[in-house]
Amino acid sequence: MGICQSCCEDSHGSGSERVVQPSAEERRRLQAEAAQRRMQDNNARGVADPAHVQRQQKKRDDYEKALEQTYPSEREGGLRWTAG
Repeated sequence: MGICQSCCEDSHGSGSERVVQPSAEERRRLQAEAAQRRMQDNNARGVADPAHVQRQQKKRDDYEKALEQTYPSEREGGLRWTAG
């Protein structure tokens, strides 16, 4: 049994070949970067031109904002219809 243990110890490294783990701050930074990269990948999934989609969304948001300014909603005290 002693022979087998000595073989296993040598194959796993005796300490001189230990992998240095990054600090907690470095690990958090790397995880945040990976999360950001995953979010970008998910947003672009199935889209040939992500920049085009973003331009369309911005155009739609601008249109809705202009429409809201032109025709205020009921929350702002507009006219109400009553059925009677």
